[in-house]
Amino acid sequence: MLVLQHPFYLCVLAWLVHTSEAGHAKASTVVRRQLHIYGVDDRQVTDDSTANIFPFISVGRFRRGRADCTAVIIDEDLILTNRHCLGISSAGQLSPDFWSTTSFETGVNNGNPKYTSSLVEARWSSEVEDFAILRLNEKIGNRTGFPEIEWTDRAYFKTNRAVFLVGHNADSSTVSPSHQECSTRGLVVGLEYTVMHDCDTLEGSSGSPLFSSLKNDAKLVGYNYGEFRDTGITSSQTFPSYQDKHANLMLPAGLFRLAYLEMQSGRAETPGGASTSVICIMLMLMVILL
Repeated sequence: MLVLQHPFYLCVLAWLVHTSEAGHAKASTVVRRQLHIYGVDDRQVTDDSTANIFPFISVGRFRRGRADCTAVIIDEDLILTNRHCLGISSAGQLSPDFWSTTSFETGVNNGNPKYTSSLVEARWSSEVEDFAILRLNEKIGNRTGFPEIEWTDRAYFKTNRAVFLVGHNADSSTVSPSHQECSTRGLVVGLEYTVMHDCDTLEGSSGSPLFSSLKNDAKLVGYNYGEFRDTGITSSQTFPSYQDKHANLMLPAGLFRLAYLEMQSGRAETPGGASTSVICIMLMLMVILL
């Protein structure tokens, strides 16, 4: 199931059902674990000059308050991250302050993000598919470039594939992402879409893209979302070597194809922030007068 939310639609819904801010269910905080390191930590922090080169500059931070995830630009004004990064409530709604407390940033300029954008629209999947596509309020992708998407399915990963994970981690003090070469490790029995991988990850890696290469021909083949964890363990874990029972987990890019195409086709219909605010005020007045 896909869900679409835009500030305009949220405004209409809020007034139709006569809810107040106090009546909104508080968005649940989805606690995603610190992830796994296998043997030697193979993550390499990208230097500032490289961070402004494709495909690294297409990978940035999705920021929601104090919670950060990784996101990748997939079109001129679209980014991909995990559903669980949005903090969706048990009622399936974004928090009332979502649009004012979220942003996307990428690139490096004197130790600061080179590009920062607010968000104006969101579409997300079920928890199983765990993706979210968000629309930026400006077309950053025209300046950074964005990867071609290889619409992989689960069958593509029956054979182990060399992949390159680029992501932002909570233990990094720089705005540059880290990267590494790693491998997929087969399919998970009983989980319809999930693929195992051995890329080293930490908190903040949720939503990290997995590329076919780190060159100009880089293709997006999947996205990181979680890991297998021993019951009761919530802190980061380091293992002498990779084991399937402690695998990090990814999902194939083909899962978000339909949502991506729908977001592409709907670009012209997306109202800007200013016009949305005006329409919301008009709707409020109409309801009051009625």
